[in-house]
Amino acid sequence: MTDISIFKKILERPDTIAWPPTGKVIWIVGQRDGPSRYIYRIGCRGWPIAELSTFNLDIAREAAAQLAGFTGRFVKEAGLLEAFGRHHSQTPPSAATAQAFRYLLRHGTDLQIRVWLSDHAEYEFWLRQIFESESQS
Repeated sequence: MTDISIFKKILERPDTIAWPPTGKVIWIVGQRDGPSRYIYRIGCRGWPIAELSTFNLDIAREAAAQLAGFTGRFVKEAGLLEAFGRHHSQTPPSAATAQAFRYLLRHGTDLQIRVWLSDHAEYEFWLRQIFESESQS
């Protein structure tokens, strides 16, 4: 893997980036790489942009924002909440959020559910319980 500082060279020539035919989101995916270190990759709809990565969240956000500007896409973050400086909620989601999740489980596509979950990642524990209860009924 190469550090994303090389990414700046690619940003100078966005025409060299291979994109999938669909997808409106540039994803920053944060994963644990050791006990206290996170690694960030940038991609579009499951397609990584080369084998580029960084251990610096600010660089990943800057690169994703620049790519979004070139391509007309918007940026979302996925992965461990801690990798993005957020934490899991100790309180359950509101009744409206829980109801919206149940509706999406019944009527949404896999992609819609994944995007919705990434937007509500702080409730992962609570939403997993809802998912398990829905799949048993």
